[in-house]
Amino acid sequence: MYFDIGMAWRTLARQPAFAVLAVATFALGAAANAVVLALAYGVLFKPLPFQEPDRLVAVWPDRFWSNADLLYLRERATVFSDLAAVAPGWTMSMTGVGDPLKVTISRVSPNLFSALGARPRLGRGFHDKNGQLGAPGVAILSHRLWLRSFGADPDVVGRAIQLDGDAVEIVGVMPRDFELFGRTADLWTPFVIDPAAWHYRITTSFFVGRLRHGLEVSDADRDFRALIPEMRRRFGYSNDFGREARLESLHTTMVGDVRPALFVLGGASALILLIGGANVGTLLLIRAAGRARGLAIRAALGASRSRLARELLAESATVAMAGGICGLAIGWLALPAVVAALPSDIPRTAEIALDLRLAGVVIAASVAAALLYGSTPAIASTKLRLASLLRSGASTESLRDRRLRGALVTAEIALALVLTIGAGLLLQTFWRLQRVDTGFAPDAVLTLRLQPAARNPKFSTAAYYDRLLERIRGVPGVARAGAVQHLPFSGYSWTGALDIEGVAVVEGEARPTAGLRIATEGYFHAVGQPLLAGRVLEAADAGRNVVIINETFARRYYGSGDAALGRQLRIRGGSIRGNWLTVIGVVGDVRHTGLTDAVGPEIYTPASQTSIPAMMIAVRAAADPASLAPALRDAIRSVDPNVPVADVQPMRAMIGQTLARPRLLMILLVGLAVSGLLLAAMGVYGVVGYSVAQRRREIGIRMALGAGRSQVLGLVLREGLWHGIVGLGVGIPSSYLATRTLRGLLFGVAATDLATSAAVALLTLGIVLLATYLPARRASNVAPFDALAQE
Repeated sequence: MYFDIGMAWRTLARQPAFAVLAVATFALGAAANAVVLALAYGVLFKPLPFQEPDRLVAVWPDRFWSNADLLYLRERATVFSDLAAVAPGWTMSMTGVGDPLKVTISRVSPNLFSALGARPRLGRGFHDKNGQLGAPGVAILSHRLWLRSFGADPDVVGRAIQLDGDAVEIVGVMPRDFELFGRTADLWTPFVIDPAAWHYRITTSFFVGRLRHGLEVSDADRDFRALIPEMRRRFGYSNDFGREARLESLHTTMVGDVRPALFVLGGASALILLIGGANVGTLLLIRAAGRARGLAIRAALGASRSRLARELLAESATVAMAGGICGLAIGWLALPAVVAALPSDIPRTAEIALDLRLAGVVIAASVAAALLYGSTPAIASTKLRLASLLRSGASTESLRDRRLRGALVTAEIALALVLTIGAGLLLQTFWRLQRVDTGFAPDAVLTLRLQPAARNPKFSTAAYYDRLLERIRGVPGVARAGAVQHLPFSGYSWTGALDIEGVAVVEGEARPTAGLRIATEGYFHAVGQPLLAGRVLEAADAGRNVVIINETFARRYYGSGDAALGRQLRIRGGSIRGNWLTVIGVVGDVRHTGLTDAVGPEIYTPASQTSIPAMMIAVRAAADPASLAPALRDAIRSVDPNVPVADVQPMRAMIGQTLARPRLLMILLVGLAVSGLLLAAMGVYGVVGYSVAQRRREIGIRMALGAGRSQVLGLVLREGLWHGIVGLGVGIPSSYLATRTLRGLLFGVAATDLATSAAVALLTLGIVLLATYLPARRASNVAPFDALAQE
């Protein structure tokens, strides 16, 4: 075996052009597989960095729970050995470390880290006493915030910071790979679990449970569901509360929505490896045909057919190993750039790495592909026609060899077609997403987030934002300005249950719900959200119980916008609960949560009626919105220098963030498709070019007998066209099966879109003809006398 490999290296070294081309072909496929495999393993398959992660479950992961629910389930749900809560997405102002900074906080039950079996990198987790009323404030830092704001200070534990003006002691720092529910947090603080706390019944948390030893998720899920009817009656929940109750593996919950995209990329990279293998197989067949006479001589001198086959297989394996190693090097260099380009909502990116195990898988896959395709020339070598090959002037070409090369290049075309049709569907999806009507005018709008410390009972958030917006409107270049709690596409959204005048609710059925927005005067003009009926919020509404509704709300409950004016509704459990609000206006529908999400009922209440400190500012500029950023920062500091200014960006950039994931998937798949088409074109060029070389005498005779250049050109083009047509005949039906995996990733286009298939088919056929034209042109320039003289 070692002798065979050594012989393969020496043979390849004598033909460096072939060796470089074959190794580069395999390296392309190996690099793609290395990157995608590292992404898939780090995100999807690597065990969570917790103790016994297979026992961790998300408790009904698509709903929020309250602290009252937590205590109820702790007492009655015997399937759990521990049950914890995490309320993500809170923002606060952090001071005491350099400039004021807006930080994202997850409020957690004190037992969260012990329930997960997650140990801090520095310091400790929370104790039960940290969640008691009146306990001193404590916090645990994320690894990211520890690096960014504290310079990775190893003595950070015990330092004091201020969150919204409250003193908090740092008690720990979490490891780099700690993540939960796919939501990033800068730090974690414990919340109070006490019936006397104001937020005891507010639903803000996700639950994570640790199953008892020996209990399967399916059995625990059945027992958990049995608790829900009684829980619904106990707390007066509507009937829809228990319809989808379930337990789900925490790992599945964290990575579920990323799984389809990574599977698609994995399949695409596997296709690239197969196309590359077919390409190398074609090259090996051509090379074997050129070496047939030499192999026949060796066989005549006593070399066994199995010996010759082993040498050819050794060459294939050597090419694959060299290509795999080069591909790993390329993948290792490219992986950090790919990870940096991943959208922020991709979970577990800190765990993406290319380790030795994954490198071994890539090398093994490359060698397997090489042996699969390299076996073709090896098998052919065992069927050499020694007598005819040793006769002078005998052709070394056989019909079987031509068919094998044709089959391989046809397979390349078919695989490349499948890959390119998938890329074409994602291109259409991205194009359509960019043209979705958002419902407002985002151009020339600059956005930012503010959160003043509002712990002082004398502090008025309404007064603060009134002063602030007045100062901002005075900045040169500002046309309009307003504030809202959650801007569209900001990633935040609140929903509440309603009582609606004239809308009866059947006992036990779910009440009407709507998205809750808190806005100031000027907000609708600032974002360009159209007014359809009535009026928008005004400064005089500060002392009035009024509300604005969107078009969907008006149509669903009142029939039209005009019919909604003057009607009343009430928010249940909100910050202005108990007050009947009069509808004074109807505005157009806006997509808040995503470009593909349906618009639901929404209401807008005056910010003056609440004490919510965190708000997002929208500023419509007369010219370039980005140029206003420095002046806006100065205006904000002039009102309160301790308020951190965060997330300063044009509204278009905020919308663009929702396109980050489909954009990246599209770019990667298009890149793989281009590589596949290039490899297929190389295969066609090699096969047709070799065929032209083998038929040089035949072409010379044809031209000597009167055939023109156009006839010779057409003769060769027909060969390439035949490969292309057969490849399309195989590839198009195959693509209809393969693209079904894309259904959940497409928007506005069907997985079996005929227009996309037709366009890609024409493109592929054009590339095949171009690859065929070059050797065809060379054939048409053959001089008949020279061709016959060489024979």
